[in-house]
Amino acid sequence: MSQVAKRLTMIVAPIMMTGCVLNSARPLPEGSFVSNGRAIAVYGVASEDDRGVHVELDQYDMTSHTAGNCLVFTRMEADAQPSTPVKYVAFDVPPGVYTYGRMNTAGLEKALPPGVQQDIAAPQVTGFVVPEGSVVYLGDFILRHGSLIYQQGFNAFNSAKGTLLPRLRGEVSLANELAVKQPPGFLCTP
Repeated sequence: MSQVAKRLTMIVAPIMMTGCVLNSARPLPEGSFVSNGRAIAVYGVASEDDRGVHVELDQYDMTSHTAGNCLVFTRMEADAQPSTPVKYVAFDVPPGVYTYGRMNTAGLEKALPPGVQQDIAAPQVTGFVVPEGSVVYLGDFILRHGSLIYQQGFNAFNSAKGTLLPRLRGEVSLANELAVKQPPGFLCTP
């Protein structure tokens, strides 16, 4: 084997053996402006329980009905410590649809208006549409009594965004939701 081939193998092999290598979502701790060809997604995360919570939202491919693979897995991740109020996180992301990830530890329940029941037999999940060039609020994910609750707190976020994310530029809109097929899980191993 030539020296070039050996060096190339030493560079490429570890990358191929590391699952979920490429993530195009970048956290923006204080917010930012929208870059060309990109969008900004914002969501809240909190824990009202005596344990913390990890919330991951994955980019969803509407054609293949998948969310990532072993090479490219674009996802937004945020944590909340035990007994903490809602904290808002912003991410610079590729435009598209994002879903509550299968890698999360808590099942997701949607806060519904009184009298409305969720169809628990439906093999669908909520997709959040994040259009190019936009700043979009997705909702709040709150760990409450052992269940992760999804609710929209757009007005609360909008009134506090200047303090919470001081560099966030652009008008914030509420994400459109759509029902999408549950993406299959995947496992990447070296």
